Amino acid sequence: MYSPIFQILDKNRAPLIGERVRGVINVNSNNNILIKLKMNSYTFIKRFRSKRNRVYLVRNPAITRQKRNCVLKVFSNPGDLVKEAAFLEILKQQGVRVPRVLHRGSNYLLLEYIDGENLADFVEQMEKKGVPPEDVYPIADSLCKWLKSFYRAAQEALHKRIIMKDVNLRNYIVRDGKIYGIDFEEAGEGSPEEDFGKICAFLLTYRPEYTLLKLELVRYIFGTAVKKLKLNPDLIMNELVKELLAIKRRRKGSN
Repeated sequence: MYSPIFQILDKNRAPLIGERVRGVINVNSNNNILIKLKMNSYTFIKRFRSKRNRVYLVRNPAITRQKRNCVLKVFSNPGDLVKEAAFLEILKQQGVRVPRVLHRGSNYLLLEYIDGENLADFVEQMEKKGVPPEDVYPIADSLCKWLKSFYRAAQEALHKRIIMKDVNLRNYIVRDGKIYGIDFEEAGEGSPEEDFGKICAFLLTYRPEYTLLKLELVRYIFGTAVKKLKLNPDLIMNELVKELLAIKRRRKGSN
């Protein structure tokens, strides 16, 4: 039985960073934070960037059984929760590097916290340090291997060609030189070339755009996708160009 709707803590605000509350957390249809005033104790540490949901770093010793942090992900669409929980279970069983589900509520998941750096920030830091492209190639290799393992696991479990679709580089965490995937709400049927074309477009257009490091990384990822994953280079290029145009339109519309 998943946690039901509980009494309203405060309908006008989200939990304050550093605030400690007691209870099982939930959010109702009006996006109000709710608490069941007993059982577990939560401390809110920070809020992560997320366009679709509310995602927090929290601490709950009763859940993690140690003084470790975990991630509270509150879903605006319950269907997305069901989808993400299912993918996480499938991928974990198949040995793909993803967070473990610690607890599931009616509209939230408590997830293992992967303590690392998102891939977008990682690349930015490498640029600031003046790291040569070849020193970042191992991370690019890890990304390609992770995606290959994701495609294989999804195919074996669902007998469909499932891709990520949302390949924003902030959906990947770098820890100890390896990539972890953390967001699967938009995963669905498609071609891997779509994912790789978008990854290349995103990488090129993170500001500062089209730097030497980004150009070389895109060249390396493109070549790896073709040689090691046996993907179609023309389809990757088509998706890359399509996404570059879409990014241009989005940025023009936001100005």
